Amino acid sequence: MNKKLKIYLRSLKNNSWQLFKGSLKSLQKEFIKRNIKISLEANIGLNVRIGNWASVGDGASVGYRASVGYKASVGYKASVGDEASVGNWASVGYRASVGNWASVGNWASVVKNAKLKKSMQADIIEYIGKTLNQYPIKNKYIFYKRVNKLSKGKYSSCYDKNFIYQDNKISKIKNPDLNINKSCSSGIHVSTPFYWTKGDTLIAVEVNVKDVITCLEGKIRCKQVKVLGEIKSK
Repeated sequence: MNKKLKIYLRSLKNNSWQLFKGSLKSLQKEFIKRNIKISLEANIGLNVRIGNWASVGDGASVGYRASVGYKASVGYKASVGDEASVGNWASVGYRASVGNWASVGNWASVVKNAKLKKSMQADIIEYIGKTLNQYPIKNKYIFYKRVNKLSKGKYSSCYDKNFIYQDNKISKIKNPDLNINKSCSSGIHVSTPFYWTKGDTLIAVEVNVKDVITCLEGKIRCKQVKVLGEIKSK
C-alpha cells in the first residue's frame, strides 16, 4: 500500500510524538532509525501512532488514529480498529482482531483468531479486567501512580505541580473530559505500578467504578481518587 500517510513516530530528540507524511516505502528510513518493522503489505490508516521497536506484519491492518505501543506486535493479517490501542509490549496474534476504540493493555496478548470488541460503554468492569487484570472489590479498585513527594503524606502531580494528592483524602478534577475515546485528556490517570516512568514516589489510590471515565493505552482516566498512601520499595 503506497497511499500517502500521516504517521506519528517518537521524536529521536525527546519522547514527544512527531508527525511524518509519505508512503510506507518513503518512510522506511525513519522506521529503521526507530527499529520499527512495518510490512509494505500492511494497511495503515491516517494519524496512527507507532511506538519504537513495534512490528506490523504482512496483510495486517491498523485503523484511523489507532495506536501501537513500544515493542508491541500486530501479527499476520491481524487487525486493529479505528482509535483502538495496543499497549507497550502487547501482542495481537495471527488473524486476531481488536475492534474500534478497544484497548489491549501493556504486556497483554490477544491470541490467534481472537476478537476483542468495543466494550467500554457496555461493561467497564469486564473491560478493565481483560486489559489490566484488575477487578474491583465492592465497586472499588486499587491502582497506582507516580508523583513528586512534597512532605510526609503530601504529593504533587508530575504534570501540574499545583494539583495535590494527600494521604486519606480525595483528589478531584473540577472539569474532567468525559469523552471515553480520549486517553490523554483532563482527568486523573492511574494504572499498574510499573506503567509510570516520571515522579519520585509511587502512591496507591482507591478508585470507585462510577468515577472511571475510560481505559485506554494501558491506563485508567477517572474523575477522582482517594489517596491510600506511599508505596515504599525495600
